[in-house]
Amino acid sequence: MYNGAEDGDFYLYYAKCNLFLYPSIWKDNKIKTSDQKDHVHVQADGYGDIVVTDDPFQWSHSMPVKDHYCLISRVVTKSHPNPIPEVGDIDNFAKYVTEHPDIAQRNVAFVNAETPTFSKSPKYTQGSKEEKVHFLLACTECPVGSEVAFSCGAPGPDPLIDMPRTKITDPSYQSFGIKSKVPAGFESDITFSYWSNGGKPGKGFKIKISAIHVVSQGNELYARAADPVELGFPQNLLEEFGPEKAIQLGAFTAVGK
Repeated sequence: MYNGAEDGDFYLYYAKCNLFLYPSIWKDNKIKTSDQKDHVHVQADGYGDIVVTDDPFQWSHSMPVKDHYCLISRVVTKSHPNPIPEVGDIDNFAKYVTEHPDIAQRNVAFVNAETPTFSKSPKYTQGSKEEKVHFLLACTECPVGSEVAFSCGAPGPDPLIDMPRTKITDPSYQSFGIKSKVPAGFESDITFSYWSNGGKPGKGFKIKISAIHVVSQGNELYARAADPVELGFPQNLLEEFGPEKAIQLGAFTAVGK
């Protein structure tokens, strides 16, 4: 945040879909502008100004197209040079996420809301440290009687990352989740699925899977973490919490259109 005139450079990166967008995954994947520049320079005259450019970033025909990709933006100014750090474990990644509002990430896929069933499989990369991770599936405007599930077939996490087909009983919002100890170095796809069972979704239909890190009092990140209620935790997981708070480290959302 800078209270005054400021100029800076905008960068845009891409990464293959992953719940944890460690900088090492995307730092070398710059998207160039229509003029083949690797950044856009902008200038704001004062606090709160909105800036745009006439040289847009462009997905080149030479870039990959047969998969889902995330976009990451980065802003660099003289007062905030915003270097890309080496981040290899969840603790450091949580610190990076909470301390860098000048990094924006978007991980969204559009689906036909009227389709009777679909599955999405974002990748999950644990990093170099074993940690307990909460996996949350949040369902918005899903019809009563429809079903959702998520699973990861790879062994290693304890318990396995797996939730069987479960019926939706609240069409406005309902969440489901599990907590698992995930070993260092673990990598796998996590697939979540939806079955409409003949029901009609609401206008705001979306399903989001997220990976969440819990921090205790005394942790340096505690002040920046959120109450689990704010993140939409289901009641069965809320009952486990004491004074702990939570940080959403990554998410993938399927949005109806």
